[in-house]
Amino acid sequence: MSVIKDDVTPGGFVLEVGGGPARYRAPILGLGFRFLTTDYESAAADILVDAHALPFKTACADALLMQSVSQAFENPFVAFREVARVVKSGGLVLGTADCCAVFAASFYNMTPWGLLSVLQASGLALERLWLTKDALEFCGTNPGYPSVMKPILRGLSRLARLRVLTPRNFLGGRASDPLVTAGSLAFIARKVP
Repeated sequence: MSVIKDDVTPGGFVLEVGGGPARYRAPILGLGFRFLTTDYESAAADILVDAHALPFKTACADALLMQSVSQAFENPFVAFREVARVVKSGGLVLGTADCCAVFAASFYNMTPWGLLSVLQASGLALERLWLTKDALEFCGTNPGYPSVMKPILRGLSRLARLRVLTPRNFLGGRASDPLVTAGSLAFIARKVP
């Protein structure tokens, strides 16, 4: 919210793709922006759409949100091109991408390198990328995983963060890159002018 508040002109238009229960409606409207949420099937959305063919004018949105939806795109390159098309030049695209949503209705689980690839191919420049959950933590909080496994996976995630499970640390090596074990990523990108 702070990125949108600081970057988008008051009264600007924020579009959400794959908004599901429309959790961002009240906060965005509360900041004084115009807001519309879309989804493929959720009754809470303002409009039902397919992200591969967004029914909006080119360059109509000042910012676009997409939380945990990229894995549901049948063709992420097409969907991200549509996202880039509807965002104004210099506009923001903010979201998260799940890397381990194997029990969701997903086509492609994004890796950090896959996300970078679709952003670049769509004319979106990555400004920031960070890990929100490692793979073990993500699986330990995912609704599709068996309940008996979730506490075990979350515990293993905590051990991994302490570097207990990183054998190279015992030999004096460096810790592995957290993006290699990503379960969910957050990103900020901007449409290239």
